[in-house]
Amino acid sequence: MDKEYHPSNNINNTSHSGCTVNVESQNNTIIIELAGEIDLGSSSRIYSLILQQCKQADKAVIINLENIVFMDSSGLQILLRLREKLDHYHQHILLVKPRPQIKKLFQLTAFDKMFHIFADQEQAFAYLAYEERQNKKT
Repeated sequence: MDKEYHPSNNINNTSHSGCTVNVESQNNTIIIELAGEIDLGSSSRIYSLILQQCKQADKAVIINLENIVFMDSSGLQILLRLREKLDHYHQHILLVKPRPQIKKLFQLTAFDKMFHIFADQEQAFAYLAYEERQNKKT
């Protein structure tokens, strides 16, 4: 599946204490690209910004972690809180491209069992398409 990136779809590009948040919309899905560090100092602002953007998603939110170089427990808390909110609205939260150190953090904390984690956005979109086909069958 080809990525349909259009700069005009860029919703927001904001920096919060060492973490940059870039948000775009594609196929009724919000894609959030994070870069830098997620720690206690930035987590509440990042959570608020992401939650605000999630309200615009019809079916899913994809969080690209490719450029996150550090995440502490407050970053994990952001993901848990977002998952809880999105589950309430029957939306998916998918994580893509975590770096090895973030992937290891997910394994140590069992987040890899709680979240769908994909190597790239194409795989995440393929999963969403599969889920949509399955839901139409039921």
